Amino acid sequence: MALACFVAVLLYRNIRIVGEEVLIAERSIASLEEQERAIIQNRKLLDASSDIIKDIESVFLSDDTFVRFIEMLERFAGISGVVLETRSAEPASGKEKNKTVVKFEVRGEFGAISRFFILLDESVYSGMIEDLRIAPAGKGTNILRAQASFVIFSFTQAL
Repeated sequence: MALACFVAVLLYRNIRIVGEEVLIAERSIASLEEQERAIIQNRKLLDASSDIIKDIESVFLSDDTFVRFIEMLERFAGISGVVLETRSAEPASGKEKNKTVVKFEVRGEFGAISRFFILLDESVYSGMIEDLRIAPAGKGTNILRAQASFVIFSFTQAL
């Protein structure tokens, strides 16, 4: 009988120890599942943010992406019906290192030149016309020549 009691106590103690280990394991599993859900949620947020980051990056110009801006000017010239001639692009330095000045000339009728500048104003790039001079392209014609300096505020220097 004493042996049966000893075995019962030993068995009860082992069951209790195993039960505690199972409880610890269940808590660990629940914690890991919660962490997994958090990781999945964070991954979804990162995936959603990547599109926003791409949109933000597309607004900034750099040495590598500057050609996009010039191509955009050429598209605007084609849409508005003006002739575009890009004169220069001068990256700013010193305190103004996030700005670049693009100098260009457009030729066309007044309405076409106006459309070109409206398209430029509505572009995604942050900037402004710093200098604009409009003059007739020649005598006896309604073609105008507009020389402009466009300051791009969203220029980032390469690292």
